This record gives sequence, structure tokens and C-alpha cells, in this order.
Amino acid sequence: MVFTFVAELLRPSPVPTPALLLAFGTVSAGGVALVGAASDRYPAGVPVTVAAGMVLSLVGVTAVGGSGGLDLAVVVAWGMATGAVGPAVQAAAMRVAGPEHRVTAGTLMPVAMNLGIAVGSAAGSGVVDLWSTRPLPLLAVVPVLFAVGGFALVGRLTTPGVPAAASRG
Repeated sequence: MVFTFVAELLRPSPVPTPALLLAFGTVSAGGVALVGAASDRYPAGVPVTVAAGMVLSLVGVTAVGGSGGLDLAVVVAWGMATGAVGPAVQAAAMRVAGPEHRVTAGTLMPVAMNLGIAVGSAAGSGVVDLWSTRPLPLLAVVPVLFAVGGFALVGRLTTPGVPAAASRG
């Protein structure tokens, strides 16, 4: 929902929108690097942490326009989380799939991302047609909160070295 209207959402900032978009894209690469460094070490925690970071940054987007420094900090956090989310989810999916289903899991990721883009942009357009762009970040938080819960549950059920029955409590 939010990415379709990112320029409009950043427009109230005193920082020029192109500069904010450049910062967003640049730090997204940092998100990829951080996930690459942490996913193997913390396989259950990384997807939860990244999704929680996405929640916080989306809430922060609602404050864009208050001050240039805050706006830049929000955009940096949002870009970092955005860059990290794809690789975090893909690493977790590949790990859970195991060697016997890894190819299928790898092909599902782009399908899921494209479906998310299509559904999100359609839903966002509907919201903008009815209201405006302002509620988009908070509405986008809802599916991300479900992702936080889902990642936490999957991480708990698939933690290496803990039998599935024991990890269910």
C-alpha cells in the first residue's frame, strides 16, 4: 500500500523527496547486508526483528513533515527494514523448506512478493480513492503485525535442536 504512494507520503518533508528516496534506496542495501550477516546466526529472530522494524518505521512515516532530521531518520529506518525483509523471509523459507523443497521455496518467494505488490497497490489505491494517502502507513501496519506473529510462531516451531512437540509448549 505504502510503496505505491511513497513520493506523495514523503512530500510534506522539508527534505527534498528525491534526497529522501536516494537515502531510502541506499540504506536498503544495508538492510540486505545486515540480514546476510545475521540470518544464519539468529534464524528465528531475524524475520521477527525485521518485521517489527517495518512496523515501527511505518508508524514513523505518519510523522513525516515534522522536521527534516526526523524525516530522514524515519526514511533510513524504513529503507533498512525494507531492504532486509525480502532476504530475511527468503532465508527463513529456504531453511524451513530443507534441501528437498528448497527449489520450490525459492520459486515461491518472487510469486509472493509480486502478489503482495499487486494486492497492496490495489488496496492502497482504494484507500486513496476513498480518503487520502495519510492512513496508508497505519493500514499497512496491520498485515505486517500478522507477519510478526507468523514469523514468531514459525521460528518457535522450527528452532534447530528443539523438537517440534517440545517447542509448542
